[in-house]
Amino acid sequence: IGLGIYSVDVYRQMGGFDPAGTKVAHVSSSELQTVKSGSALAAPLIADAEGMESEEVATKEVSKYGFGATPEEGANPADVVVDITGIQYGWLMTYPESGVLAGELHIPVNKDIQINLSAQDVIHAFWIPAFRLKQDAIPGKDTQLRFVATKTGEYPVYCAELCGAYHGAMRTQVVVETQEEYEAWIEENTFAEQPQLNQAVAVNTADLSESEYLSPYANEMGIDSETLNQIHPN
Repeated sequence: IGLGIYSVDVYRQMGGFDPAGTKVAHVSSSELQTVKSGSALAAPLIADAEGMESEEVATKEVSKYGFGATPEEGANPADVVVDITGIQYGWLMTYPESGVLAGELHIPVNKDIQINLSAQDVIHAFWIPAFRLKQDAIPGKDTQLRFVATKTGEYPVYCAELCGAYHGAMRTQVVVETQEEYEAWIEENTFAEQPQLNQAVAVNTADLSESEYLSPYANEMGIDSETLNQIHPN
């Protein structure tokens, strides 16, 4: 009983029951009858959260979480696309248009965001409690999230799937900012990642240990060398 109470309390503190008190992200859609198979599973969950019957939700426009775009929305490209890879024990964010690689997710407010999720080793789950968004990242299979963040701020991101000994440390954040701030961040990080050609040296990654290979990514995620060595001692 004590363990159950403790687990519920931790879940509450992480925002699982009432994330930030209000919705800060949504994906608007047409009626549930028109969305692709599987999406309608969200209807009972949304109904319970908003104090409505499932039938009421099915006859009006709703916000869905943890799903890709509807067929209608999927015909239009997203404003921002980010490829996110889960590895033990962190998230790697890649922005295809600019080539920026980061350890935290930066997105502009009130823009259509498409997240392409994958995993390199084991199953992970990308979870933003404040957005009520959670989606599995599965090795060998691409999954997707499509949403609009409606409020600026910094929100924690967790792995919600037990993925190993350091699962609890697999955390980062999503930074929702103005379009101007987002563009400045992209420009700054694009410039920072451009190699100094007179200093660039080719490295055979096959000769690197796991710690050496992960070191550049660890620095991006704010993980110091001591912690990295504990995770991958070889």
